[in-house]
Amino acid sequence: MTQHSEVYGVVFVTGTGVYSSDLQFDKVKSHYLGEFARRGFIYQGDTVKGSQVDAHFCGPDYRATLSPIPGPSPHLYIVFVDRKYGPC
Repeated sequence: MTQHSEVYGVVFVTGTGVYSSDLQFDKVKSHYLGEFARRGFIYQGDTVKGSQVDAHFCGPDYRATLSPIPGPSPHLYIVFVDRKYGPC
């Protein structure tokens, strides 16, 4: 899903994707490390809160987060991409 919103003449673009996979988070993260790198993103590390691990990426114009959604297999993952303003 892509969403556009305008605030004071500035257009904000965000995208959200939800995916299911039999793969564990480390394998999915490895895939996105390659995909985002090919598009000019850098890996900024993970944040861990309890059992929740989020992987963060930063590109020339956007930032992205890959997060697992807790539950049974197949595993669900969400990728959130939004416009960034300023340096990574």
